[in-house]
Amino acid sequence: MATRSLDLDYAQMNVLDCGANNKDAAAICLAAMGVIIPVGSFVASGSIVLIGNTVHWLEYHGTCDDGMLWSYFEKL
Repeated sequence: MATRSLDLDYAQMNVLDCGANNKDAAAICLAAMGVIIPVGSFVASGSIVLIGNTVHWLEYHGTCDDGMLWSYFEKL
């Protein structure tokens, strides 16, 4: 098979120093580092894993002799 199964895993990234000089800037920085970046990363990574696993599933079931799609087409 040309594709492989993908897994979504947790990895910790280095946190930037938000600084305490300006309270508004620190609040925005903390919101970005605590909510926006993790959610965006999860959505992007999850989409890549979902698409990759869909292609892997289609390849397996379309090319392998015991695959579901191949069995279905043989019955037709």
